[in-house]
Amino acid sequence: MKDFYKALKLSKKRKEPLVVVTIIDFHGSAPRGTGARMAVYKNGSTTGTVGGGAIEYDAQQEAQKLFETKISFMKKYILRPNEAADLGMVCGGNATLYFQYFSPDNPQTEKLIEELDRAFKSNEDFWLLTSWEKPADFEMTVVDGEKKKTAFFDIELFQKESRLLKKDKIVFFSQPLLQNGRVYVFGGGHIAKELVPLLSHLDFKCVVIDDREAFANSEVFPDADAVFVSDFKDIGTFLKIGPSDYVVIMTRGHQNDYLVEAQVLKTKARYIGVIGSRKKTEAVNGKLMKLDGFTQERLNMVYTPIGKAIKAKTPAEIAISIAAELIEVRASDESIKTFK
Repeated sequence: MKDFYKALKLSKKRKEPLVVVTIIDFHGSAPRGTGARMAVYKNGSTTGTVGGGAIEYDAQQEAQKLFETKISFMKKYILRPNEAADLGMVCGGNATLYFQYFSPDNPQTEKLIEELDRAFKSNEDFWLLTSWEKPADFEMTVVDGEKKKTAFFDIELFQKESRLLKKDKIVFFSQPLLQNGRVYVFGGGHIAKELVPLLSHLDFKCVVIDDREAFANSEVFPDADAVFVSDFKDIGTFLKIGPSDYVVIMTRGHQNDYLVEAQVLKTKARYIGVIGSRKKTEAVNGKLMKLDGFTQERLNMVYTPIGKAIKAKTPAEIAISIAAELIEVRASDESIKTFK
């Protein structure tokens, strides 16, 4: 959804119209899921994707027509096996795409940008709600936790997945942005420099903590939500780590890693990952059990060595392995390891 927000802002800055293509419904094995978006600019460039291949090419051609007609519409792609082959696809599913025309001069577009700006700056869940009776005439609004309590909105719309519902003659399409907490990155070294912009691109909010000012500032981490310069002895005085948060520990030394881990193990963090070899892990775990009283069961909930096992070696590769692990945890409730 951030790509959609950025596309709207760019359209306003350039004073150029924008077409946004969204998958509002799919069945079977369509290439992308409901809610996938692609922004199409007048010069033919795009951001985002609705699945690639022939469908995306056709969607780009259809989108270009809106710069002339300025009339939003829907189109259904029926991908039966023989038709899928004709399109160069093998999925065999059906997908309905909504083509929306946005004018930079439209006050509703300006209002939507403002609402999205406030929503992204908050740390609350919200939904982007699109409604229409005719596809050509649509309204979009941001719905937060308070708005969804009002009688006007149907609670069925506000779930963890995007959904399409029809009520009387009005069609509603709801897309969630559920805030997944922050990623607290302890240590601003080489891996953090690769990891933070990557996680930001994946819609994680990052907070970086290091005891060296040269390694913890907004110039080094422009994509971070916040940056703190502090030692690692009493992080609870300036951080409140909750059950929706992630912790990545990779300071410049084993002792600092130990200090941070000993503190965050007392929180209900959704994810705790620690960098280091298995030998280091065994040594630190022994210290945590002997000096701090943690059980082996509790220590087993820590992801260490951190990251997916993809034989990563460089800082960039290690960052990708960590990001992959966080994506997996975020996507699956079964992967949540919360201390209760």
